[in-house]
Amino acid sequence: MAKEVFYWQCPFMTCESKFDAAASRLTHLEDNHWVKTPARIMAHTNDEFIQAMNELRLQMAKIDKAIRPTPPPLRRPKQQLSLYDDGDYTVVLGNEEEGQVEVSVSSQALSMCSPVWKKMVTGNFREAIEKKMSLPDDDGDSILLILAIAHMQFLRIPTYSTARSEAWLHSLAVVCHKYNCEMVVTPWVRQWMGRGRNLAMSKASQILTAMEWLDISWTFGDVELFQKMARLLMEEGVHSKTPNVLLFHSEPVELQAAPPSAIGT
Repeated sequence: MAKEVFYWQCPFMTCESKFDAAASRLTHLEDNHWVKTPARIMAHTNDEFIQAMNELRLQMAKIDKAIRPTPPPLRRPKQQLSLYDDGDYTVVLGNEEEGQVEVSVSSQALSMCSPVWKKMVTGNFREAIEKKMSLPDDDGDSILLILAIAHMQFLRIPTYSTARSEAWLHSLAVVCHKYNCEMVVTPWVRQWMGRGRNLAMSKASQILTAMEWLDISWTFGDVELFQKMARLLMEEGVHSKTPNVLLFHSEPVELQAAPPSAIGT
């Protein structure tokens, strides 16, 4: 089947914006559609007057909303995408607030690429009975990429020039680690790492990105990069009392795929 160009749509009917990545859509929603909590008046925490003003500000905002309720904007129906003409299973990407996409897939392809998904689609779980799996908490771009590869939709695979930052790779690594499907993307991973890996190996990487590269290298079996990042973190990070967390300039950074023993915790 020829590649069907897919864009993540803004879920609101009044907005025609489309995005090539779910992460870009989330930024758009945060900047343009979602109501932010009224800003607090910054002051010392012991200043009772300022604290009272902050509380009053929030209460007045609630009263104003109750007196003049704003009707919720009309939302689009769930987007539809088919990766397999004879699809017998549906994977729902995203959460309701951001907007969801129903992807028609083959249950056999799901079973082949992930042992976790195999249990969900063939066992006694609700997902097997309803032939539908919802993944609201997982990175939509990463799941869609894995599904595309599983269905031999290779034209959807990003090249080095279109692959995004280490944050993109990190999201993919977290999803692959969670569902034990690293082998699905292994043939392309080193290409996607590209220049970012070279910078990390030359110690040009900061510790915040080093944490991401540690997860990436652990998940995809890059021993050389893993050892480099683990050494950097052990030398420059401070262990916290929380498992899987290091402190860097008093800021916590967390491992999401690599085990605690990777950095000696």
